[in-house]
Amino acid sequence: MPPQGLLCARGDAIPCGAMTALVTHRLYGRPCTAGDSGHIAALLGDHAVRRWVLPAGREWSAARAGALARALDAHWQAHGWGPRLWFADGALVGLAGLRFAVIGGEGAVEVTLAVAADRQGLGFGRELMGAVMAEAPQISSRVRAAVLEGNRRSAALLASLGFRPVGRLCEAGQPCAVLEWVAR
Repeated sequence: MPPQGLLCARGDAIPCGAMTALVTHRLYGRPCTAGDSGHIAALLGDHAVRRWVLPAGREWSAARAGALARALDAHWQAHGWGPRLWFADGALVGLAGLRFAVIGGEGAVEVTLAVAADRQGLGFGRELMGAVMAEAPQISSRVRAAVLEGNRRSAALLASLGFRPVGRLCEAGQPCAVLEWVAR
């Protein structure tokens, strides 16, 4: 059940007060916590999702899921915002939000996005990213994304939200496009 203090109109998420949970037409997003390693393991344990999120050759394990859950929780604790786990009718849909990162050697606010394989192509990515980007101006005037080459779905989704190419880099030997969104 979504917490009180959030409004949902026309499918747009509107946070009220502190940045915690967001609600859209079909989704409920809440901050990641240290106890979410099971959700993260389920999402990124699926090769169809992980191949676009982690560079090739990086091992995946329950320990890595736990470390990521703790890191995302720490980000929320330190900054009051960060990536959320997103659910529809109680089932995990994905992980998405903004967080501090280093992209191409520079500090940035980066978008994090991963949608469960069985939920891809159903508009959930667009819906949750619409909610994420609606709150972006409260966090930063610029948001970056590093998209692995070949990830056409993510690149197209981000372009539709106003992200534009600003460079390229290699992450663990894999080429990435660097995209940037600038608040207007």
